[in-house]
Amino acid sequence: LAPATCASGRTQRAAVVSMSDGKKVGFFEKMMQGFDDIVDDALDRKLGNGASFYGKRKSNFYGKQDSMKKKNPRKADPTEDYKGNTGGSYFIWDKEWNVPLTKKQARMKKNGKLVAPGDAKEE
Repeated sequence: LAPATCASGRTQRAAVVSMSDGKKVGFFEKMMQGFDDIVDDALDRKLGNGASFYGKRKSNFYGKQDSMKKKNPRKADPTEDYKGNTGGSYFIWDKEWNVPLTKKQARMKKNGKLVAPGDAKEE
């Protein structure tokens, strides 16, 4: 518990948690972040087996050892976040360009007939 001074000048003890970015977060703020994470996961259909389809969860709903939980829920990570349908669908995620490609575009890229976005030469 960290000491805090109230408006009357008395020193009080407040529950403070340190986040990974060094910012201090109080008990109620941490509780509301946890609640917001659970609501986000529920609305994004990530509870249950949904995390395997829609990206990893933000919340600690399934405990700290949850393998389908994001490493840092406050940071965007293309390897953990939802990136559209994968496998058996119309789109294939290209890890080199970090974009979804249609199956036709993926075949063209494999054969060298498709250039990276931004690499096309102007004529």
